[in-house]
Amino acid sequence: MNYKNKTMNLFEIEEEYLTKKKEGHSFSEIRKELKVKGLTDEQVKVVIRSIDNKIIKEEVNKSNRSTRRQIIFMGLVLTLIGLLITIGTYTGFINIGQSFILSYGPIFGGIGLIGVGLNKR
Repeated sequence: MNYKNKTMNLFEIEEEYLTKKKEGHSFSEIRKELKVKGLTDEQVKVVIRSIDNKIIKEEVNKSNRSTRRQIIFMGLVLTLIGLLITIGTYTGFINIGQSFILSYGPIFGGIGLIGVGLNKR
């Protein structure tokens, strides 16, 4: 299809070639195809730049999701450790004599990490 003869919808073109880029096509292959289809140099630049920006944004979002999960997991582990120490010393499972340890630092720190992980968007 020759895009010069039609009203070009660059959004549709971007989506089509974004899919091709995700399938493994290189930018040089995409650039050649766009030129063959009749896009101007400026339009090709706009489409390539948009595809690149979308791919980068997806990768950053994927990385952020992974980081968020790790922070939440560490918060849960820290909270659990604090609760285990507190409950273990209170019930005598961890015997330290006539007293017990109230480990509020790890508990509140873990809850804080969970909050940070949930709000990191």
